Amino acid sequence: MLPIPVDGPFDRVGVDVLGPFSPRLQSNRYIVVFTDYLTKWTEAFAVRNADAVTTSKLFVEEIVCRHSAPRTLLSDRGQNFMSNLLKEIYKLVNTKKIFTTAYHPQGDGLVEKFNGVLTMFVDDHHTNWDVYIPYVLFAYRSSIQESTQETPFYLMYGRDARLPIDVALSEPTVTYTDADDYKANVLIRLQEAFTLAKDNIQLAQQKQKAYSDKKSVEPDHEIGQKVWVYSPASMVGLSHKLLQPWSGPHRIISKTSPVNFKIESCDNKKHQQIIHANRIKPFLDPDDPPDAPNVFHDETDIQEIENPDQEDETIEDNDIETNIVVEVLDKLWTRDDEGRLEPKYFVKFENNTKENSWIKPDVIPGQLIEDFEENYKGRGASYRKRKV
Repeated sequence: MLPIPVDGPFDRVGVDVLGPFSPRLQSNRYIVVFTDYLTKWTEAFAVRNADAVTTSKLFVEEIVCRHSAPRTLLSDRGQNFMSNLLKEIYKLVNTKKIFTTAYHPQGDGLVEKFNGVLTMFVDDHHTNWDVYIPYVLFAYRSSIQESTQETPFYLMYGRDARLPIDVALSEPTVTYTDADDYKANVLIRLQEAFTLAKDNIQLAQQKQKAYSDKKSVEPDHEIGQKVWVYSPASMVGLSHKLLQPWSGPHRIISKTSPVNFKIESCDNKKHQQIIHANRIKPFLDPDDPPDAPNVFHDETDIQEIENPDQEDETIEDNDIETNIVVEVLDKLWTRDDEGRLEPKYFVKFENNTKENSWIKPDVIPGQLIEDFEENYKGRGASYRKRKV
C-alpha cells in the first residue's frame, strides 16, 4: 500500500463523479466532488451531466480560479477524466494527472469516503437532493476529521466556523488593530495547524498501512505470464456463484508499480489496461477459473496509486478497460442490503467481448446514460423495481 504524501492546501486534489441519481425536475443527476488531501476541504457540484466539458468547466472555474491550480489531480480512469480537452487543461495549468486503477475505488479513498456521506443523504431525499448539498458541505467542513484532528474550515481559514449558536450567544471575538496584525496572527495559527495536520495524517496512514500489510501478500506475477482478470459485473436474478466474472486469458506486459500491472488480451493486443494485483490470478484452465479475490476496502486516507511522484503518461484509447460499454439497453431500480434504491443498467459491450449484463452506472460512460435517459423520458413509471 502506497500512501499519498500531503503537502500544502490544494496541492493534491481528488475528483470523482457520483450518479446518476433520480433527477430533480429532469435536471441534475450527477454530483462532481473535489477534495483537498491536506485540509480535507470538499467541493461538490450538482450537474445535469458529467461529461468532459462539464468536468473541465468545474475544474477551471471552481477549483483553479477559487483555490489555485493543484500540483496533482487524482481520479479514476473514467472517460470524462481522460479526454483530450482535460489533458490540454492539465498542461496549461501545470497540473500532474494521476489515475487510480479500475474497479479499485480505495485507490482514491479520501474522495470515496465523502462520497458515502453524500450518497446516503441523496438516498433520503430523492426528489430535491441537490438543494441540500451546500448544507451537507457546511456540516462536513465544520466537523473534526479523524485523520487531521481538525476541521477543514479551520485549516482553510485559520479560524473556527461561526455557527448559528455562536451568533446567538454573542461569544466575544478577537479584535485586531490592522491588517498586518491579523495576517501575523493567522499565519502563526495556520502554520501550527498545518504541522499538526500533516503529523496526524502520517500517523493515520502508518497505522492503516501496517493493518493493510498484514492482510496483503506481495504479488509475484511475472512479465509475460497469462492471467485471469476479475471484473465484478453482476446480472440481476442470478447468484454470484453462478456467474463467471473472470475473463481471460490476458498477458502481463509490464509492471507499473509494486501493486499494478499492465496487461493485454491474448485475443486482441489492442485491448490493454492497468489492473491492480488483487484482480489478477494465474491463468490455469478456461474451465477452472479461480475464486473471487479478497479485496481489502480501505476507508481511510491511505491511497493506492501507480506512483505518487511519477509524471503523467499519455493515456491511449487502448488503456481503457477491456470490456467497453457501447450501449445502454434497459434500466431497473433495485434495493441494496440496507434497502436503499439504486439503478442498474442492462448494457452491451464492444465487439461482444462480454455477454450483455446488468451493471451499476459507475463503469458506464455518462454520455451513454444520458442518451438512454433522453430516449426513455416518457417511460418513467414502467421502469421495473426489484429487490435483490
